Amino acid sequence: MRAVLILFLLFAVVPAFAGEVRDFHLDLEGGHLKVSFWVEGALAEGVEDSLRAGVPLFYDFTLKVYRKRSWWLDKKVIKVHFRHRLQYDNLQALFYLQREEDGKVLTFRNLAEAMTSMAKVTLDLGRLDRLPEGRYRLKLKTKIGLKKPRLWPLALLRPLLGVRKNTASYLREFTLTRPLFGGVPSRGTVSP
Repeated sequence: MRAVLILFLLFAVVPAFAGEVRDFHLDLEGGHLKVSFWVEGALAEGVEDSLRAGVPLFYDFTLKVYRKRSWWLDKKVIKVHFRHRLQYDNLQALFYLQREEDGKVLTFRNLAEAMTSMAKVTLDLGRLDRLPEGRYRLKLKTKIGLKKPRLWPLALLRPLLGVRKNTASYLREFTLTRPLFGGVPSRGTVSP
């Protein structure tokens, strides 16, 4: 009986966040493909207490762009993975937000301001001259959760039992066309 109780406590997961991807924009600026969005939602009960106790909160973002092909599998042309990490420092009474995509570390006194900044993403996916004309599909996946200690043998069982971080996904298709006289489009919005 004790073993069952210990296993239940190890695998019990309090959802950290229930979120959705909002305000997704895919734009062309200066020959670059840029993505911007934010993740909307509210922290679950107990997460703020965990944060204030020093347990970091993570947003893991994975963004993939596939070139659609008619008679073959779609080809992955861009893959970007980055993380936002929010941690509270009790001694200074500050929230530290580390954003991997731009290498910035921001500080906040207020949790609401820190969460707003943590949820916003603006990312440059690179120059368009390396992408040929055609149809593309963009997949965005966001995993949200608290950092938890991993016990090696039990960590292998988590996926089998369906215990995961909360995820939000987004899918968008777009067409990339070149100007009449060649070159790279410099401004505008990618057509859906």
